[in-house]
Amino acid sequence: MESEYSGAFTVPMTISRTDGTHGLIVTGTGIVTIQDFNQTAEQIYPVDSSLGECWYQLIDFMQVEALHLDSQGVRHLSALNSRAFKINPYFLIAIAGRKDLIFGMSRMWQAFLEKDYWETKVFRDSEKAKSWLKNGVRNKFNQEITFEETPPA
Repeated sequence: MESEYSGAFTVPMTISRTDGTHGLIVTGTGIVTIQDFNQTAEQIYPVDSSLGECWYQLIDFMQVEALHLDSQGVRHLSALNSRAFKINPYFLIAIAGRKDLIFGMSRMWQAFLEKDYWETKVFRDSEKAKSWLKNGVRNKFNQEITFEETPPA
């Protein structure tokens, strides 16, 4: 049976490696579904991942028009994150989205995470999210970041 969330108008999220292997930027545009989240999580969080080298992740949803995701989907995503947390419990996650639904679902995701998970913050502006990440990486890892994309190996 086909999920109510699948459809021809879904634009998958893109993943960029930045600052060598130390950063990840996930960018969404258009309509984002639970399937898009699941596919992205499988790419970012494989068991043999280089995620252990990561200092930060920016989820940039400034160009997302709609989320086809409910509270069960958000809970499912939080459960997926437990695998990534075991690989790297130290990195920072910033989510940027201007739509109320994106902001609210991101806050719900934060609430579903256990208290000892990553440092996370939700923003309505990607520049403020980047500033928070820069400060966080500087304080936590004593490193400077540029968000410069790393060419594939």
